[in-house]
Formats: sequence, structure tokens, C-alpha cells
Amino acid sequence: MSRTKRQKRIKKRSSLKRRVLLIIAFCIIATSIFALVTLGQALHDLPDLNNKNLGKMAQTSKIYDDQGKIITPLHAEQNRIVIPLTKIPKVVQKAVIAIEDERFYSHRGVDFLAIARALYEDIRNRKIVEGGSTITQQYVKQTYISPQRTINRKIKEAFLAYEIEKRYSKRKILEMYLNTVYFGNGNYGIETAAESFFGKKADKLNLSEAATLAGLIRSPGYYSPYIDSKRTQQRRNLVIDKMYYQKMISRLQARLAKKAPIKAHPQKYSSTYAAPYFVEYVKSLIMKDKKFGTTEQERANVLYKGGLKIYTTINLTMQANAETAAKILNYPTDPAVSLVAINPESGHVKAMVGGKDFFDPKNKQAKFNLATQGRRQAGSSFKVFVLATALDKDYSPYKTYNSSPGTLYWQGTPWRVDNYTEGRGYGSMSLSEATVRSVNAVFARLILDVGPENVAEMAHKLGIVSPVDPLPAIALGGLKYGVNTLEMANAMATLANNGNYNKAIAITKILDTNDNVILENKPSNKPVLDADVAAAITSILQNVIWRGTGRAANLGRPAAGKTGTAENYQDAWFVGYTPDLAAAVWVGYPDRQVSMIDVHGRSVTGGSFPAQIWQNFMHETLKGRPYVNFQSSPYQKTKQYRICTATWKLATQYCPSNLVKEKYYKRGAAPTEYCTLHQAGTQIPNIVGMDQSDAMQELNNAGFVVEKKYSSSSEQSAGTIIGQSPAAGTQTDNGSTVTVWISTGPADNQSQTVPDITGLSESAAIQNLQSNGYNSYRVYEKAASKYKGVVIRQEPEQGSNAAKGSTVTVWIGS
Repeated sequence: MSRTKRQKRIKKRSSLKRRVLLIIAFCIIATSIFALVTLGQALHDLPDLNNKNLGKMAQTSKIYDDQGKIITPLHAEQNRIVIPLTKIPKVVQKAVIAIEDERFYSHRGVDFLAIARALYEDIRNRKIVEGGSTITQQYVKQTYISPQRTINRKIKEAFLAYEIEKRYSKRKILEMYLNTVYFGNGNYGIETAAESFFGKKADKLNLSEAATLAGLIRSPGYYSPYIDSKRTQQRRNLVIDKMYYQKMISRLQARLAKKAPIKAHPQKYSSTYAAPYFVEYVKSLIMKDKKFGTTEQERANVLYKGGLKIYTTINLTMQANAETAAKILNYPTDPAVSLVAINPESGHVKAMVGGKDFFDPKNKQAKFNLATQGRRQAGSSFKVFVLATALDKDYSPYKTYNSSPGTLYWQGTPWRVDNYTEGRGYGSMSLSEATVRSVNAVFARLILDVGPENVAEMAHKLGIVSPVDPLPAIALGGLKYGVNTLEMANAMATLANNGNYNKAIAITKILDTNDNVILENKPSNKPVLDADVAAAITSILQNVIWRGTGRAANLGRPAAGKTGTAENYQDAWFVGYTPDLAAAVWVGYPDRQVSMIDVHGRSVTGGSFPAQIWQNFMHETLKGRPYVNFQSSPYQKTKQYRICTATWKLATQYCPSNLVKEKYYKRGAAPTEYCTLHQAGTQIPNIVGMDQSDAMQELNNAGFVVEKKYSSSSEQSAGTIIGQSPAAGTQTDNGSTVTVWISTGPADNQSQTVPDITGLSESAAIQNLQSNGYNSYRVYEKAASKYKGVVIRQEPEQGSNAAKGSTVTVWIGS
């Protein structure tokens, strides 16, 4: 070959090499640029490790009963209980490290040898068979970044793993990982996994169980003992072998552990739990409490992810008794039952039934809690508050009223009252007997005397929280808004607690994940009703059960209660108590007004199914407890006296009957002196020339009955007494009638009708009288607050004839 050809060939080869080198250099530069750009993009939006919320693990909250037993866990997507590494046994730590990251204690977050081995195995098997992520990288993936398999994600994962290794010790990283990792079956973290799969705490796990759980981490579904126990066993044995080869356990330990059968705890498919209506009520209390967050979302995060320990008042034995008692109405077409029981001394809610079946998927109304959300007509059960108001105002239980139906008037409006559904009336009847018989007519008349506004106030003091309009109809349970069983039970508990009110308590305390108390409820024991009044009410309500409308509730031990049946049998109640337990029962259709006139072949009244349910629940709950007596009624400790209200001394036979009232006094408190104002042959005073108001007062105080007559007089102004009979100085018996003649002024000023000023304000009434030419004399009389400053009566009455210039006496509420 010539020299020239060789030179050309060498030159050609050199040129080819240069091209190859240039291409390689270009590829390296391009790859480097791509790598730098990719790295830059990956590191550009790294999560901030200083943000505590990012690494914060959601933890399962738990609700406990009054014995400290778990009723149900509360969690969002992740069911987790965080525990320190000190409570995770070494055997669990070793098992996880052996199968997931054998060089955990030697690498700095990324194990390049493991990555190379995983890559080799993946290529050899032509599929991904091994992962190269360390425990630290897995923790990063579970906590800080998305699980997507991208180059960016892997770069972020490696970088953050390295950063975490700089910030935390190996023990802390292992603790965070074991509380974060998913073990399958809805369980996050080693504690919930141990409880779910083996029914024990993590610190009680043995070698076989620890290896089983460690083996689940790679693929929880594939290796699940609930799917293929043989596959689970093979995976467990692999973990045990790795522990042996890494000298974590002995050969004997490995052999014995492999022989142990896989004994997974029975899987819980049911999502039901005890006392569901009560649990929902507890959750609602937390969701409304701004102590747990200013927004609803914040409160939900605390409740479902905050790891709260919620200790409640519910007693599951009582709860079971309540649910069993309610099953007396067990047909699909039967009305629903709501029942709430409360400990009077503490206010603790011990049982709550809020409907038929909370977990019924076919019933859209099933989760509506009748015990706390439902408001229904109270019927005659509301008479308890009218009775309490009257006795609190010193009315005697033996005070009598007309018990016959009739038309009454309130503020000029007619009100027809009948005795139907429960009670029947005839003639005069005492308040005590009217309560026992549940007679409407008596209580309708009573509320007009004591004032509807005072009854509404009493209901609220005793425990009713729903609005109560101050209208007379509330005496018979006619409520605009209605009431629920929780507040009715609370009011009964106040009476059982001798007039001391405790707000119903469902949660005793709540602890955070570090067992710090963040909420605690204690009884208030606030006196709202005199103990003697409460005892008197109880004594009357005991008779309701013994011989009245509530006989079906008889427990054979001291108990008090009241029936209630709304109009047309649409709502039926029984509310009552013993000294140590109060309960309210409502029966009705929750979503509509239905007359319950044919339930199991009978009409539903408060004395039927509600009383039976109450009796069944209370009897079963109190069975075996010693009998406890109520405080004695003050009317058993006191004596009734006839008192003259003119002197407030003991009345004599000469005291006018219109001034004598029956009043009860405790021993030692009654007056001992007799009235001396009224005596035999009392002398009639001289009242001629006096103004009629002063004259009337003097005659009344002296015990005389006054008959008024009007006559014109040209000498005396209108309203002046111009004559009397018998004459002044006459000796006559007390209670005799004295006729008085009152001047109407000169004859030419007569024949004018007196206007109606009742119901007007004081200023409007006086202005009205003046414009009609009348003088006025004002008398201020104590009246209900709504009548303050209002004319409540007048004399002469409206429509009477009286001359201009005469005086009209007006009584104004004060």
C-alpha cells in the first residue's frame, strides 16, 4: 500500500474518532444539562421540613363509656394510634429492619448498594421485583410527597431522606416510620395493626407476630392473612430467615417461630357500635365547641385526626336496658321511641335512645336523633311546670279550682278548655288531685292566676332549653316549638335532686395525645327551686303513679312521674324519676303527625306504652339496688292555719271570710297572736264626706262588705261619699253589709257612659278620662311584669253612667 493511501486512511479514521468523541461529549453535556434541569425542577418545590403540619400524623380518636371501655374509634382516612419507640418491642424493630432496610443503621438516608441490587434483580427478572427505598425514604414518601413513580419524585425522596437523617436520630426515624407505615385492612401504624390483626397492644407481640406484620409492609393486600394465609406464612418465614442471617435471632428462635401457626384476629366487618345516638350527640357537642377550632373544618380535623380520648357518661348496661325496653314497639309500622336517662346528682346522661335503628340503610330518617334534635308537643307532662310555679308562689296543693270545661278569657281573648284524652273533671278539685287525674280545666285556670310568663321561666330554670312562648296553652303542653326527651329528663332530674339543677353532661373529660386535659365538665348543682317545693311536687307526682294516670309505671319502690298526651294522640310522654335516676320517654311518629289511635289495638296515651317503657327500663336498671326514699313533703311537716290578711294574725270567728286565707307554716313559724281588729259588734266608721277610695279601704279593713250606690249631688263633687247605711257608730257583726252612696256630681252632668280604659297604659288611660271630663284616682297593685304600668281594672266599670267631673278609680299594675 502506498504511503499516500495510508495517510488518507489514517486521516479518515482520525476524523471518525473526532466525530464520535464530539457526539459523546454532546450526549454527556446534554445529559448533564437534562440532569441539572431535572434536579433543579425537583428541588425547586421541595416541601418545608420545618412545617410541622406536613409531618403531622393523623391519629384516631376514641370514645369511652363511663367504665373507661372503648365504645368506638373515630378516624378519617387513616386509623392510627401513635406510640413511642419505647412501647414498640425490639423484636418488631428488628423484623422491620431485616426485611425493609438491613443497612438502616449505616446509610445516610439513601442506600446505593440496595438500589444497585434492586436494579440488577429487576433487569434479571424483566420486571420490578425489589425496591431500593430505605426506611427513611419510605417515611418521606408516606408523609411529605406524593406516591407517584416519577424521576422528580425519586430525586425529592432521596434529598429529603438525606435531610431527615441530618435532623433526626435513627431511633426517632424508626419510631416515625413504624407509626406511619400502612399494614393493610385500614390500619396505619404498628399499634392499630397489632390490635386489628392480633387483638393485642404492640408491646405484647411475639416474634412470629412481629415477623408477620413486618412482612405485610411490602404489599399489605397481597400478603394479607385474610386473603391467603399460606402466602402470609411464607412471607413471615422469609422475614424470620433474614433476621437469622443478620444475626438478630438464634437458630432455635427462628425454628420455633416458623412452626407457630398464623392466628390472625377475626376480621371486623361490622361498622356498628353501641349507643349510636349518644355517640352522634357527643360528636355534635365537639363540633359545636369553638375550643376545638374556629371553623367547622378545624373542629372536624381535631375530632377525627387529633387522637382525642373522649370520656363520656354513658353506661352501656343501662343503654342496653333502654334499647330493650323500647322494643315493646317492634313492628315496622309502630311509632318510634325516644328515651333519655340522667343521674340527678351529677347530671350525667346514662342512656339515650334516639330512634328505631340508627344503622338501618333503608331508613333515611334513621340517624335523626329524636332525643336531642326532635321537638314535640309535651301534652299534660308540661303541667309539672305549672304546678311548680304555683307551689313556688305559696299556693297550697289543696287550693281548689273549678274542674269543669268552659270558656276562659286571657287578655280579652276567649279560650275554650275541655277535659279530654287523660283527665276528667267535676266540681271543685284541689291542685294535687287535678295533677293526679291530669285535669285540663284546673290547670287552665291555674295558669291564668300564676301567669304564663312565670311558667315559661320556671320550665327554663328546671332544665327546658327550647323556647317556650308565655301563652296559657302551655299549661296543657301546647308549645309552639316543642321539647325533646333530653331536656324533659333534665328537668325531672332537677326535681329528683331536690330543686338543684345540673346541666345534662355527656362528656366528663377530653384528653389530647399527651394526656393533657383539654375539656372537663363537672356538676354545677345550682339551686333553682326551694327543696320543700320540690319535695311537695314529688309527693304529688308519686300519687300519679300510685293511683293516677301513670299506674302502668309503678315500680314497687318510691317513684314520681307524669303522663302526657298531645291532642289527637299524636305525641305521648311519660316523664319521671326515683331519688337516684330520672328518665323521659316519648312515643310518636318522627316525620309526621299521626294520630296513634290503633297501635297494637289500642290508643296511645302517656299512661300506656310510654309508662310501660319507662317502667321496664327503670325496673331492670334499678334491680338489686336498695330502695331510696324521697325527701318528705313540707306539707307533711307543717300545719294549715286560718290567717286574717288584714293583720296577718290568726283569724277569729269575727274576721270577714273575704279576708281569711288558708296558709301553711312550718313548726315554730306560724303566728301565735289572734286578730283583734275584727271583734263582735264592731262599730261602723263614719265615712260620709270621704273620697270613695279611702272609704272603701277603711270599710274593707274593718271587715265589712260594701254595697255601692250612685246619686247626683249639687253640693258634693263626684266620687265623694254622701251617705251610708247603717249610720256611723252602729254596732254590727263583722261581715255585715254597709251600703254607701257615692256622688256623681250635679244632676245636669249625668247620663254619660264611662269609657273602657282597661289594658291601656297609665298615661293613655288618664288622658282618656280627662278628655271625657272625668277625674281619676290611681291605685297601684302588684301584678305580673307584663302588666306593669297598665290599667288592670277600673271603678265605675266600663259602660256605667257617671257624671262629668266624677272620679274614676283605676288600678295600675306595679
